[in-house]
Amino acid sequence: MTQLRGILAYAFAGLMVGLLWPLVAAPFGSFAGLVAGLFIIAPVWYLCHYRGWIPQSKDQVAIDMGAAIGMSVLVRGFLEHGLSQTLMALPTFLCLAFGASLAGWLYATIERGGRK
Repeated sequence: MTQLRGILAYAFAGLMVGLLWPLVAAPFGSFAGLVAGLFIIAPVWYLCHYRGWIPQSKDQVAIDMGAAIGMSVLVRGFLEHGLSQTLMALPTFLCLAFGASLAGWLYATIERGGRK
């Protein structure tokens, strides 16, 4: 049951951001990310993480709802535009994966205090 709750919470996060971001962000131009973050991401984060919709324990690696949001946007793009258009975005995904991996490594290094 806990896993099903997690699946539904991740689906909720991806769905809310995918559906609401264009509606909420479009009228605000340069401030779109800030406004959408306040009105979409913050409430979704509150429900998924703070209220515990996404099950996480101290013994597990934490998977953030950002991964679910990214995957849902990727799948939507694939379904709307096909494989060729999705593959054209591959360099962006590689940069994203490299940057995120670098950030994770740096974060772990800082938390350990530079110790190995």
